[in-house]
Amino acid sequence: TNLTGDSEQEIVADGLAEEVANQLAAIPELRVTGRSSSFSFKGRNEDLRVIAKKLDVANLLEGTLSRDGTRLRVTVQLIDGSDGTRRWSSRPYEHEQSGILAAQDEIAQDVARALSVTLDVGALNRAQGGTMNLEAARRYWEWRELQLSDSGGLELARQKVRLMREAVRLDPQFLVAWDGLARSLRTLAYYVGDKEPQQAEQLRAEAEQAWGRVAELAPDSWIALRKRSDDLLRAEKWAESEAVARQILESGPLTLERTQPLI
Repeated sequence: TNLTGDSEQEIVADGLAEEVANQLAAIPELRVTGRSSSFSFKGRNEDLRVIAKKLDVANLLEGTLSRDGTRLRVTVQLIDGSDGTRRWSSRPYEHEQSGILAAQDEIAQDVARALSVTLDVGALNRAQGGTMNLEAARRYWEWRELQLSDSGGLELARQKVRLMREAVRLDPQFLVAWDGLARSLRTLAYYVGDKEPQQAEQLRAEAEQAWGRVAELAPDSWIALRKRSDDLLRAEKWAESEAVARQILESGPLTLERTQPLI
């Protein structure tokens, strides 16, 4: 909804809505109503529960575009279609008017990520070892970006450990984060090994404890399988390692985390 009072901002409001819908539609487990159906309710003062029933959807995502001086503000919230209550609200996104279009992909991606956690769908859904705690998920996304970067070194290794320790503190059932913590601890042990061998040994022991937590929570999960594949690889049991790794690929979607053992 364009609340700026400026009709020229209507195209920005519509563009943001469509970009968010496109990002959400990319989540395989989520069914998103098409533009023509959802946009038909634009500007109509109708009960949200009625709209949800007419669209045959469980939830509604609504947003507003407002203006404060030279800045535009975007807010988004998820509404439960059954009773009209709010399930989730975004942080306010503020940008200069000239930069709002450039920021729409960031806004859309952030909203899609948050909703994938809130609705328990997508790559971090609980059934696949993920979380429904948004703050824990944010730590994981930040850690994952660091993992995918070309940077390295002691301070980065420490930062990764901090992020994953926070993630499992926020959600002790977050299997993917326990695995990330274990791998980060092992990397940190590598960096401190020469100068502080005793600390390195403690870090490796903590890493094994983190993997042990995965084994306790979900011994048959794809994360436990990946640890088994890694152990077989280190023991130079190549064929057995690959056989276990292929089980991982058959147990769910082809994410980076799942395919890593075969790279």
